[in-house]
Amino acid sequence: MSITRRHVIVQGGVIAAGLLASGLPGTKAFAQIPSIPWRRSLQGLAWNDPIIETYRDAVRLLNALPASDKFNWVNLSKIHGSGDVVKYCPHGNWYFLPWHRAYTAMYERIVRHVTKNNDFAMPFWDWTDNPYLPEVFTMQKTPDGKDNPLYVSSRTWPITQPMPDNIVGPQVLNTILTAKPYEVFGTTRPQGQNSLDPSWVTTSSGTQGTLE
Repeated sequence: MSITRRHVIVQGGVIAAGLLASGLPGTKAFAQIPSIPWRRSLQGLAWNDPIIETYRDAVRLLNALPASDKFNWVNLSKIHGSGDVVKYCPHGNWYFLPWHRAYTAMYERIVRHVTKNNDFAMPFWDWTDNPYLPEVFTMQKTPDGKDNPLYVSSRTWPITQPMPDNIVGPQVLNTILTAKPYEVFGTTRPQGQNSLDPSWVTTSSGTQGTLE
């Protein structure tokens, strides 16, 4: 079967379909869809925007947890991997995108839990809009003189160097977004996959798409 991006159904649509199936009239069904926090671009967000403030607070709180705590910031990152070694992060298969979507959703839920801000959604960095690392990650101190938990001194990408166009430029992303078959847009299934056994999630024998 050839899977296209048109097969992907947004969360709100799935909820609405369930409500419609329950017999509710269309307008009432859509009115009952729960509010879903909106992921916003970092471009234009002020350092003291509630989303950025929540993100800073969460990183500070999670970093302060004991090393033995499963929600410790470092332990959460180790679900993905450590250094150049991946752990559960799938590469070279078509689970790459859905796995990272779930991983991002996990972070969002933990941030909401520790900060009590249920409106938080992970902001994103649009490289095509601004190829430089956003300022909220490069300032050691916030303008009010407090330490900035989003600043990482060991980060290796120079703050004065833009992301390269040949990797994340508009032309590259347009090429990716016009690819219709999912296994071209994302990445192909692992070679030989013949079941939905979870072991295939970390099997890296597929052909990596440009997006990956």
